[in-house]
Amino acid sequence: MICASPEIVEDGFRVLQRQLNTGYGGKLDVLGVDKTGTLTIIELKVEEDDGIFAQALDYFAWVNDNRDSMKRMFATEKVDEKQTPRIILIASSFSDTLRRRVNYLREDISCNLSSYTVIRHKNEDIVLLNEVQPIETSALPPDPPTLESLLNYIQTDDGKKLFTDAIDFINGLKDEIRQNITRNYIGFRHRNSPLIVYLNVRRQGFSPEILVGDKYERYFVSNSEEWEVVKIKINEAFEAYTKEV
Repeated sequence: MICASPEIVEDGFRVLQRQLNTGYGGKLDVLGVDKTGTLTIIELKVEEDDGIFAQALDYFAWVNDNRDSMKRMFATEKVDEKQTPRIILIASSFSDTLRRRVNYLREDISCNLSSYTVIRHKNEDIVLLNEVQPIETSALPPDPPTLESLLNYIQTDDGKKLFTDAIDFINGLKDEIRQNITRNYIGFRHRNSPLIVYLNVRRQGFSPEILVGDKYERYFVSNSEEWEVVKIKINEAFEAYTKEV
């Protein structure tokens, strides 16, 4: 289903190879790349299966160790070997145990859970993916996230400056801009709107997710040229929302 219609995963997602042999005695279901060039490991299960998590981590380790090779192997796909690979797990459902385990990953490893639903329309099966949220656990560090902790995660001075510039820019767009800070991102809404922009911290910069219609578009910012492009997109998103309401 993903190879035929990669857009069901997310806009801009491209399949690089399916059933890829790894060095850990198994075959990775789908290796892809998102619109930012980040390598993405997708593991699929028809039924609920807690083993999918450990399996995906094995494949993640292999892909992470071979990022340079992946860039050469898929030279035409603009793979960004500097970015930590992502994980996406797809199954009919996920146990509460697995949803808790996801929280124990290092902060630079993104693992998304999606349950699938198949509907029949005009003699054709249509697959829909629905995001499943991890379950927070008290075993995680109790200290509340802060803007300083997000900044400290970014390793480059340019990345930190761009991140603070982006925050200042968004806060200046409208009156009553509200912030939501988590361990991995800072989100922004206007008054009681849904979150319009997420700024996810990365080692080399940050990855904004911008609400366009009813979907979020993902970008990556590590230099001023990329920020100038994203700045326009963010402004358009806030303008579009305020016009709707």
